[in-house]
Amino acid sequence: MKISEVSKITGLTKKAIRYYECKGLISEDDYDKSGYKDYCEETIEQLHQIAFLRNLDMSVSEISLYLSSDDRDIILRRYLNKIESRVSKLNLIKKTILELMENSIDYDSYNERVTNMERNQNDFVLNKISKLFPTVFGEYIITHFREYLLEPIDTSEKEQAFNEIIDFLDDIDEEPIQVEINDYLNIINKDELTQVNIEIDKKLKTLNIDLNNYEEVRDFKKSIIDTNNRMNEVLVEFPQIKNMQAKLQKHLYDSGYYDKFVNNLRIISPKYDSYINYMEELSNKIKIDDK
Repeated sequence: MKISEVSKITGLTKKAIRYYECKGLISEDDYDKSGYKDYCEETIEQLHQIAFLRNLDMSVSEISLYLSSDDRDIILRRYLNKIESRVSKLNLIKKTILELMENSIDYDSYNERVTNMERNQNDFVLNKISKLFPTVFGEYIITHFREYLLEPIDTSEKEQAFNEIIDFLDDIDEEPIQVEINDYLNIINKDELTQVNIEIDKKLKTLNIDLNNYEEVRDFKKSIIDTNNRMNEVLVEFPQIKNMQAKLQKHLYDSGYYDKFVNNLRIISPKYDSYINYMEELSNKIKIDDK
């Protein structure tokens, strides 16, 4: 079927169809004898699905993650959390505008209400870091830790840990690694990296490995190696990225990354803490069995 016919059936413009094709959201179709792209039924169904998701206000990157995910419920739950957060904030904004129309707004009180409301939302840490660090360095942190930053700040211990992370990120000198961060973010496929992280988290959630069972440990070790190889395929699109990573990691660790960032993130994110604990235990077991 030609693109003009597909456009009429799906309600999408021809430009939108070509854009989604360029972004890899739909299958690659063959050309007919006249040299026109011949869209198959599977592609048309994919476009119907994309149009539906766009009507739910999903971004193209969110749709890409959804379509490529083995567990779409994870993507939908995350999107639902985002919608619920947006609704809560819009209700507060509506109330505040009405107060402002009556000239009775207390700015300090409003700011405090917004912060208190957002603290209990599941994406508070992610959104706060995004707002506080709009630079490429903030984008770099979010790109790598997105799944672990989807946390509220609902205890005093978490609040202290969060403040220490903010101080660490604010004090770190970005200048020596500015070029590397820019180049790194331009090279990596962020959607693919996010998908890999989701897959890793899914594997960890379903893991039930007996660390005293050699065969289970060996098989999981192979699984980790395979996942790591895929991660390398995502990251190492160009040879120079290895040098970028080395310089970025050295600068971060020299700045106190492990003590000030990693340990505090473990307090904020139970998911991250479980991941680190399990991987450390597994790593020690693998080392023993490899001897």
